[in-house]
Amino acid sequence: MTQVLHSHRLPALPAGLAWRMQGPADLGQVESVHRRAVEGVPPVVVKHFTRAFLHGFLAGRGVVPGIETSGGELVGFGLLQHDLLPDDDPRPHLGLSQRPPLAKLAGAAVLPEKQGEGLQRLLIRARIALAEPGKLLFSTASPVNPASWKSLLSEGFLIRHFEYPYGGLPRFVLVRLPLADNADIALEYQDIASEDIPAHERALRDGWVGVASSGRPALVRYQRARVTP
Repeated sequence: MTQVLHSHRLPALPAGLAWRMQGPADLGQVESVHRRAVEGVPPVVVKHFTRAFLHGFLAGRGVVPGIETSGGELVGFGLLQHDLLPDDDPRPHLGLSQRPPLAKLAGAAVLPEKQGEGLQRLLIRARIALAEPGKLLFSTASPVNPASWKSLLSEGFLIRHFEYPYGGLPRFVLVRLPLADNADIALEYQDIASEDIPAHERALRDGWVGVASSGRPALVRYQRARVTP
């Protein structure tokens, strides 16, 4: 039986739901939730995981906190990856003087009927809580998936880089590093439409950092800010 998660560090869930770590025996229900969540959604918006990828995760490439009903139905899960390939490493692009160990928020899925209830953000918070202290946390998100990058920005991640993984699909690279202090945040800012890829690339090259959504659904707010490694 896989582990029920009672850690005080994990965020509280709505009534009737509980955390449970998913294991190899849960491959079928994890894959089912993923398939239902991405049905009809093109890969440019969200990555489609293979059964082999999910099996590898459940078998030890990372940890998979799941949200289940009192009846044991899985309604959502998140992937926290610690076994990373060299190509996944964002540190060379961030100008970090140190090379802290890495962990990646590698994806999440919530059943369509449970979306809009804040479970995606709770899955982000759970994986932050479960990550080993001192690890540099990062994730990727499609510019045309505002629900994903807005949730990550809201939980302390910053847009620091732009890349084209997964066969050339555009992705923000978001890293959870603290801003040094308020004095390091310039008053100057700019808002960039999420689908304006060249503008994002220019801003990141010029030292801007994506810090938040501006409040309008498809805009990213950039500020000139020094980020502490």
